[in-house]
Amino acid sequence: MRHRRPARTPGNAHLKSRGGRGIPEEFIARCARIVPDLDEFLAAMTRPVPTTVRVNTLKAVRDEALARLADLALEPLPWSNLAFRLGDGAAIGRRLEHFVGLVYVQDAASMVPPLLLGPEPGETVLDIAAAPGSKTTQMAAMMRNRGLLIANDFSRGRVRGLIGNVDRAGCLNVCVCRMDGIKLARDVEGACDRVLVDAPCTCEGIMRRTASVLDRWSLDSIAKFSRLQKGLIVAGYRALRPGGMMVYSTCTVAPEENEVVVAYLLERFPEAEVLPAALPGFVMRPGLAVWAGAALPAALVNSRRILPQDNDTEAFFVALVRKPADGGGQVRSLPVSGPSVPGAVSAVRTVSSLARRFGIPEPVLADLEAVLAPNQGTVFLATPEVMRFDAVRPMRRGIRLCRVFPHSVKPTTHAMQLLGRYATRNRIEVSRDEAVMLIAGGQVRIESDCEDGFALINCDGFTVGVGLYHRPVLKSQIPRFRPVDG
Repeated sequence: MRHRRPARTPGNAHLKSRGGRGIPEEFIARCARIVPDLDEFLAAMTRPVPTTVRVNTLKAVRDEALARLADLALEPLPWSNLAFRLGDGAAIGRRLEHFVGLVYVQDAASMVPPLLLGPEPGETVLDIAAAPGSKTTQMAAMMRNRGLLIANDFSRGRVRGLIGNVDRAGCLNVCVCRMDGIKLARDVEGACDRVLVDAPCTCEGIMRRTASVLDRWSLDSIAKFSRLQKGLIVAGYRALRPGGMMVYSTCTVAPEENEVVVAYLLERFPEAEVLPAALPGFVMRPGLAVWAGAALPAALVNSRRILPQDNDTEAFFVALVRKPADGGGQVRSLPVSGPSVPGAVSAVRTVSSLARRFGIPEPVLADLEAVLAPNQGTVFLATPEVMRFDAVRPMRRGIRLCRVFPHSVKPTTHAMQLLGRYATRNRIEVSRDEAVMLIAGGQVRIESDCEDGFALINCDGFTVGVGLYHRPVLKSQIPRFRPVDG
């Protein structure tokens, strides 16, 4: 790749201060053909992006979460009652509320594709390129932890991050797979109510957050990603049942990765409908009508470009596509493993034991299923749809509930952060300072009427994690995920 001299753009100092080399002149020349107000675009792209967060309704009631974070001066965003911008200088990554998953840090533009897709409780949804999991966890919350959400990524390392975020968010309706997305879509063809194709891309739009993305930028990389994206969008469309909805999205500016990819889908499936996407209170611009001297299909003006200067976000592209109910193909039922899966009987006994120890009412767990993975000694908890999904072999079903040992059952921190609010027994209330100490792997001396053994560590009304209590010492059993200040 030939050397590309960075342009003398005012914001390049910011990019270089964040580890980037600046904006290549060739990139700017292309943007001049894409963006009408180029100067505003470049000025916005070279400023730091504000931190935005989403309240995780799987673990928190909106107003309660806001009350806990009142000191951060959160600014509500007009297009979602769960999205907020942090005040200048505010930080949330080391807060207890973030540690336990009450809030999720996510760029505002990244929240738009799930909001446009609109997954509902009980549906079958495919997230074909899901890592790191921001949109997966958002959709799981929109589905109220019901139904089946298949979250896939091909990279082993990225899948590990995806599983970590699914666990922290408390997603019981998520089935994590590590497969080629095109192959997975073929296995669930015609069975999905909704599909999200948040495609791998050149990531031009995230330079505000990751300045170094343009250091790897080239026309060759755009062409490479465009080929991959065309395969994924076709596969995603085929996975839809008749009448189903798909969102195609990227965090890049290049038309070859955006409108041209959607045009390829329309060429293959002329019946596909690109619907006008709208989110009240959020500014989006029409997709391009022409690129590289050629007219694009008229429907492409219904796709949307999200520019950083309009909402102070990263740059994104979204297209909302519907497969007509009479557009051919049949609704397909997914293969299931039957009314019980291997390890289910042992798992039921384990779940009952945990529920008794912590006084968790039976109705809380009544609509869920558990399975023991014998080779791991781990019980997983998920929705029935997740447990019975048998079209492919997933890496993970739901979340880890507990580890089973010969003489004890150890609940996991993530599961108890989700279920602990229902517990009525063997809970120990600690101060925020004590919670910080326990999260760091320490122990505290505390008098409690709790029985000896595993106990829930509660702080300010929510469960922080699991401890081991032998009066009067409470020892942390919380994995050291990340440091917390309070």
